[in-house]
Amino acid sequence: MKTNKTEKRISHNLESAQRKTVETAILSENILAREWLKPEEDRAWDYL
Repeated sequence: MKTNKTEKRISHNLESAQRKTVETAILSENILAREWLKPEEDRAWDYL
């Protein structure tokens, strides 16, 4: 089965979006971990 240009472009765009999502998650992890451990966060979620 041949892949046409549109299918290749869609595949490339999807891979690019997935790569950006993973990069964002990795780069955010350290900051979010620090924020999560703050006492203010405990108080904010205390009602749950």
